[in-house]
Amino acid sequence: MTIRDIDYDTNEDSEKVYSRLTWAVEKVDGLFSQLINGVTVDTNRPWVGTYDKEKMEFGLIEPSGFFNAKFIQIIVRGQITPSDNKTTVNIKLGLGWYPLFVSVVVYLGTIGMVIMTALFGQMSDIWNLILWIIVFPVLWTIILKRKMDNVEKKVENLLGIR
Repeated sequence: MTIRDIDYDTNEDSEKVYSRLTWAVEKVDGLFSQLINGVTVDTNRPWVGTYDKEKMEFGLIEPSGFFNAKFIQIIVRGQITPSDNKTTVNIKLGLGWYPLFVSVVVYLGTIGMVIMTALFGQMSDIWNLILWIIVFPVLWTIILKRKMDNVEKKVENLLGIR
């Protein structure tokens, strides 16, 4: 599921932009096995992922280890498209399994709390509802936004685009 879809235009050659992936990404067979248990291959490179030179597509995640867990894993999918005198890079940011599950629980739980308070609550329960809304969905949204902004900047630095 894509949360953020970004297009970048650059004057660099598409081959040059793509070549940055090969030295910075530890290539794996697929992202599913890396995401399912939360532990990626052991590497010193800043990214783990897949890339296909013929299709000019890639999928990236930040590496995480047993002692270096990443609870908010952001999946980066992208495609590099050459044009006449420019290169377009399309980046799609999505959530891994754990943050997707937590998001569903937080947002559906909040909707459930609002419905239950509206149907069966009293006026004194409004403050509990307001506290719930401030603490859980707002805080979770801020955390996700900051993480996605951070990953977006890292991808921009990796590919040399702004």
